[in-house]
Amino acid sequence: MKKLLSLPPNVVNSFHDVTRLSHDEYFCTSDPVGHKLGSGGGTAWLLEAARRDDAPEASFKEWLAKEKRVLLHAGGQSRRLPAYASSGKVLNRGLEFDQDVDPEELAEIQNSINILIGGKTASQIGTMRSETTLVDTLTSPLGAYVLDQLFSCMKEGEPSRSSKLGLPSLLSKPEFSNSTAALPVLRAIEDDVMLLGLLEDVFEDGDLEILIGSENPRSQFSGVSVVAAQYGPADAHGIVAVIGPTRMDYSKVIHAVRAARSELNR
Repeated sequence: MKKLLSLPPNVVNSFHDVTRLSHDEYFCTSDPVGHKLGSGGGTAWLLEAARRDDAPEASFKEWLAKEKRVLLHAGGQSRRLPAYASSGKVLNRGLEFDQDVDPEELAEIQNSINILIGGKTASQIGTMRSETTLVDTLTSPLGAYVLDQLFSCMKEGEPSRSSKLGLPSLLSKPEFSNSTAALPVLRAIEDDVMLLGLLEDVFEDGDLEILIGSENPRSQFSGVSVVAAQYGPADAHGIVAVIGPTRMDYSKVIHAVRAARSELNR
């Protein structure tokens, strides 16, 4: 099974010489220099680069179905795939202390926090900071500091985030067989601010929206179509959307988006 590696740019050219691993078994490349790619974009870029190296005459779909491959991300921020769970992105933060901390006290604080927030939703946890029922462990100076960092980390995660699936499938479409055409779209999809800004801007009445090609207000999406719908309450809504080629089967996609919205509204 071939291994596909995404490495820092200065390592790519010397990887096989240093490791003496087979070119047939290990392929390596880097993210495009000077451009920031997220998890999906980095994975799609690695797959497309491997296809061009291995079988440039084959379509992406044909090449992808030929065999199984192992993808190893050691470039970018080196936090790509492990930082994601089925329910969303994991938020993490390192804590710095001004003085030595008793490991046992820190362990007690950890256990108290686990008991306090176990089985609760993010919104339920968010109301706890003002409660007076916190255990004594968390009212100590160290406990209060750790708790402050916990709520700060959660607040940091509150701004709109997006979860993306199917980027390799998008790349398999003929319109994006050329990586030059695909790269602007990948960058825009991986940029949460740009992507969610586009989706938020087009909604006026909360109903289904369809943007085809140049109808998209952002030029990066001028080569694709977007079918999107809002779900959830007005004060905590989300958006489910399909981004694809302008020749997509609109009736099928509209049905899928509406079905997804119905499930998410349950």
